[in-house]
Amino acid sequence: LMASPDIESPWLCAAGESFCGSFSIRVEEGNAADILHETKDVWDKLFEEGNGADVYIVTKDESCIQAHSRILSIASPVLGNILQQSKVKNGFIYIKIPGVPHEAVYAFVRFLYSSWCNCGTVA
Repeated sequence: LMASPDIESPWLCAAGESFCGSFSIRVEEGNAADILHETKDVWDKLFEEGNGADVYIVTKDESCIQAHSRILSIASPVLGNILQQSKVKNGFIYIKIPGVPHEAVYAFVRFLYSSWCNCGTVA
């Protein structure tokens, strides 16, 4: 049996305290769909802006779609395996998907981010 070390931290609470009151989180009463919509918007923004992206997906017409390896790996074990086996070049992983139109790959990757697809944009 290992003894627990004595740790002093502002994060640790006395028994019965609720996480030290460190966070002031308020959940307004409302429609759960609004929360889901806001969450979808955050994931869409991350995908659209590509901040911190470390993957370039090259499509049929040689155009690129930026993505995040961690998100792709979590959303798709198959893509996770492909990413693990891919070589990093200049800090980025490049995945080629020949024969698939840019719009289709874009819609698929967007779906992986937010579980939402405007299927009317994919012919």
